[in-house]
Amino acid sequence: MIPKTNSRSRVSKKPWESKSYRDWVKANNYCLICYGAAHEAHHVRECLPRTMGVRVSDKWVVPLCLTHHNDLHQHSRTFWASHGIDPLAWCQASHSAWVLKALRRET
Repeated sequence: MIPKTNSRSRVSKKPWESKSYRDWVKANNYCLICYGAAHEAHHVRECLPRTMGVRVSDKWVVPLCLTHHNDLHQHSRTFWASHGIDPLAWCQASHSAWVLKALRRET
């Protein structure tokens, strides 16, 4: 199923959820930091304004190994900058690739 997204905002009361996309991110990608096996699909919260009770869409997940997922939660403010990675750019590229793959299957 191809998700319908609102290009104006990343915030919605009911964010897009897709277990198949999260599983695809983990199965078809390596940890963004060490290139080891990805065991976690981490939701990147940096794409949202700081508010309480707002959930991040599954579009904004990145593959991480258990070690780096735990490290991210311990050092969340400096994690991405210290590794020189733009997680939002990665999420957009990955999600676009997944959507294109889904479109090709439907035709």
